[in-house]
Amino acid sequence: MYKINKIFLYKIYKIFLYKIKIFYINRINKKMSSPYYYLILTSIFLTTCGYVALLKHVYDAKNADCVPYLTLLPILAGLLIFLFIAFVRKYPIHLMLYIIALVAIIGILNMKRNASAPKK
Repeated sequence: MYKINKIFLYKIYKIFLYKIKIFYINRINKKMSSPYYYLILTSIFLTTCGYVALLKHVYDAKNADCVPYLTLLPILAGLLIFLFIAFVRKYPIHLMLYIIALVAIIGILNMKRNASAPKK
């Protein structure tokens, strides 16, 4: 009796896993079939590369005065919103790119704060 129940539960478990697998495969195929998905992903990638290049330029120049807070703070707020959406909707590639951009913007803000602080 116990062995039959164990086998039955195992078969139910396998069917359940198969249904979940099919659901996620269909979801991914629907999500990534549009050319707009690839255009959006390319634009996010290029924007992230721009933030990293800006961070490198500010780090090499040791001068963060040329980048105003009025530009960096809305970018930071927008990145946090995008990061939240990517986390909730489970977009791992977008999440990785937004985290890289977030680290770059926080690095620039940190350098700007340290540059504008009075030296002792």
